[in-house]
Amino acid sequence: MIRLLCTQVSPVVYQVLSIEQEDAVKVWQMPKNEAIKLLPDEEMKAYAERFYEHAKRYYSNETSIEDALKLIENGVAFFKSVQL
Repeated sequence: MIRLLCTQVSPVVYQVLSIEQEDAVKVWQMPKNEAIKLLPDEEMKAYAERFYEHAKRYYSNETSIEDALKLIENGVAFFKSVQL
């Protein structure tokens, strides 16, 4: 589940920005952390930031169940915020 979320959140970040920005090619060339800062909704941005914070912590040792659960929670919340 965690690996699947990690492969899905980034493309959605870039897809949202591609709709919002004029130059989609430029958007897809941005580093992920810069792209997240440009998300149009504060809630969406917060979920994406927290998702990647927990992903970094989880993948640094892959032993924290709490980080794994928070990663999943924020990933799902990010997707819900995009749908709204």
